[in-house]
Amino acid sequence: MNRFVNVAAASLFASATLFLACTHSSSTPSPANQIKLGQNQSGRLSSGVTVKVDSLSDSRCPINAICIWGGNVVLRAVLTKDTDTKSVRLTLGPDPANPTNKRPDSTGVVLGGTTYKVVLRDVTPFPGSGSTEPKQALVEVAAR
Repeated sequence: MNRFVNVAAASLFASATLFLACTHSSSTPSPANQIKLGQNQSGRLSSGVTVKVDSLSDSRCPINAICIWGGNVVLRAVLTKDTDTKSVRLTLGPDPANPTNKRPDSTGVVLGGTTYKVVLRDVTPFPGSGSTEPKQALVEVAAR
């Protein structure tokens, strides 16, 4: 009987954990705050912020390869709103240029008196995936 209670409790806990992991938080930014751009491309978000990708460097270890370093992606972009312009450098993976930065994938900028959080969410395609598509960065710019 005691074993049955333990198994039932463990199953209930696992089910609850799985359910909570699959639910979305209400603080998830809307796609209107995200833009997908390739190198030398620019686009304007609904907030009025323009994002221009100056450079996109991808040294991630290719799929099914054995590497001594996982590599990273470095994005350099310029954000503009009205007459304010800021340059940002974001990294997916470790950032050897700034090893003390715990969140190299995000930064804060002030444009037009508003503070924005800029996050490099993803870069596709992944090296070694076989895709011939040009690299594109998914950038999120959300007012704080």
